[in-house]
Amino acid sequence: MDDFNLNLATRLGAEKFVFVPHHLAHVLCGFFLSGMKKSAFLVTDGRGELYSSVMGEIDQEQCKIFQDVSLKIPDSIGILYRKFTKYLGFMPNCDEYKVMALGAFVNSPPEYDFGHFIEFLPDGQFQLKLQSNIELHYYRFLEDFFGVRTEENDKNMAYFIQKLTEKAIWHQVKYLQDQTTSDCMLLEGGVAMNCVNNSKVLAKSRFKDVHVGFAANDAGVAIGAAFYPFYQKKAFKSNTITPYLGPQFSHQEVLNALNAKSEEVTFRELEENALFEVIIEHLSAKKIIGWFQGRMEYGPRALGNRSILANPAFPDMKDIINAKVKFREGFRPFAGVILDTEADNFFEMGKKESSPFMTFVFEAKTQTRDKLSSALHIDNTSRVQTLSEQQNPKLYNLLLTFKEKTGIPCIINTSFNVMGEPIVCSPSDAVNCFLNSGIDVLVMENFLVYKKD
Repeated sequence: MDDFNLNLATRLGAEKFVFVPHHLAHVLCGFFLSGMKKSAFLVTDGRGELYSSVMGEIDQEQCKIFQDVSLKIPDSIGILYRKFTKYLGFMPNCDEYKVMALGAFVNSPPEYDFGHFIEFLPDGQFQLKLQSNIELHYYRFLEDFFGVRTEENDKNMAYFIQKLTEKAIWHQVKYLQDQTTSDCMLLEGGVAMNCVNNSKVLAKSRFKDVHVGFAANDAGVAIGAAFYPFYQKKAFKSNTITPYLGPQFSHQEVLNALNAKSEEVTFRELEENALFEVIIEHLSAKKIIGWFQGRMEYGPRALGNRSILANPAFPDMKDIINAKVKFREGFRPFAGVILDTEADNFFEMGKKESSPFMTFVFEAKTQTRDKLSSALHIDNTSRVQTLSEQQNPKLYNLLLTFKEKTGIPCIINTSFNVMGEPIVCSPSDAVNCFLNSGIDVLVMENFLVYKKD
């Protein structure tokens, strides 16, 4: 408390605070964002207090954690994935999604003995056999099992940890679905950002729906903790669920940012329909668009307000964006944003009617793949974002116009940043990123911005 008061220059007493356990905050975030209906839940991450994974069920009356089957930190699948991420040369607690993507490049995986790493126990529990956090110990353990690192071995290791994670989570889900009468399940925690695993859980489980929110990682614990007192008092009311919770900037602030760089950019303001016409001309001419609109997204995904947009029909567009704009590894895929009314025509949606937060992957239908080639991974899947007019009217109308002009209801949507930098927040962030990358055109609100020659 002293540290809190000192750093925030306050004089609050302990009685002003309600302390919410980490995994409970995750559960409450998922419950709130999913519409507060009765659900089973599985929360899996690196660690929170004493545990790495908890499961149970929640409704508006009570939240019941199945304490007897909670997994403690030494058996953390999130920490194990982190170890593989670091060993493969990526940044732990940040680049796990790169490992997930890399694993898809394995065509004929070796016959691995998963039992060397994990022992499956009754009641959805498991025990990991690599529990040391000493780098030298687990580096030797991995090298003894996989051999010396090579490009092919790196892919095999990525494949292995992804499959191990899927097996571990499915072991828990199989137990959970037999312990609850709920038709819906919430997946929360850092491991729930593994959209490949989420999709397999959805397909294999008996649950009619699996919900993963836009802030399933630790960003969501702030939402869950804020909701906790309302849940305790049963003070519920319907809310519009939106990921656009961040800052918004005025017309004047946008103009100020552009004027500050007037020696490097030219710009003009257009009416929306005219703006869309110009954007679609650029997309059709293989140009890459920086898209800055309204309130910033909350959570790790760019969902259409701080995005880089491009035409997915060009087969080399993925490589161009990776090399020219993002300055990142060439194997990494891009996702698409698609009109919700068209998603089922282009993707195998399975149980899902919509996927607004990029938390699941879907296989593109064979006859549509040539139109979406740069929005698909090596296995023809995409972490697609389905979009309704209610969710984001401006981007929806751009997509609608793009479909009318090209026959394609989908545009590549990736975060507005370069590798190693956060997603842009302010107008000046957007202008600086635009000037220091290969983005061809910047659209800030209704301003059309170009670089001077």
